[in-house]
Amino acid sequence: MPFKSARPANARYKLDKYLAKLCSKQRLLELVHNFVLFDGGIKKLPRVHQYVGVKKSQKHVRERHGGII
Repeated sequence: MPFKSARPANARYKLDKYLAKLCSKQRLLELVHNFVLFDGGIKKLPRVHQYVGVKKSQKHVRERHGGII
């Protein structure tokens, strides 16, 4: 049985894949322009699930469906 913290040799590549998706030119510019929050001088960005939730909510509102939640 392998130790739980042992990572496969390709773990770094998985992280690279997610960073590449998150940091595509269009999405990175959108994050910087629309999702950066300054709280007490500290710059904060949304987590992936928060970003996806906001984007889906915006689409839902644009299509004029019922309630969001």
